[in-house]
This record gives sequence, C-alpha cells and structure tokens, in this order.
Amino acid sequence: MHVAYQTSGNIAVTDEFVTRFLDFAVGFNDIAEINSDKPGQILSEAKNIFPVKNQVR
Repeated sequence: MHVAYQTSGNIAVTDEFVTRFLDFAVGFNDIAEINSDKPGQILSEAKNIFPVKNQVR
C-alpha cells in the first residue's frame, strides 16, 4: 500500500490531516476485508512520530 500527497507548497499538510486519511485506510481495509496490517502499522508509527516531531519545533 502506498499513500502519496502532492501539494503546491503554499499550505501545509497537518498531522491531523494525515492521521485522518490513515484512519480511513485502516477502516477501508476492514470494510473491504483486506488482510493487511500495514495501514494500522503506519498509523501507529505516525502517532508515535508526531509528538516527537512537534517537540523539535
């Protein structure tokens, strides 16, 4: 599974925006009965990275 965002650079993609789409991917896997833990793993990693990333600012 791949997720890519392309932006013009004039607005930021927020952590909340990324988390929302990762939540969607996890839910979609459940609804479509796709047997993959990857979206959940990526969501978990993102939730661990965001607080650390925000402390560095």
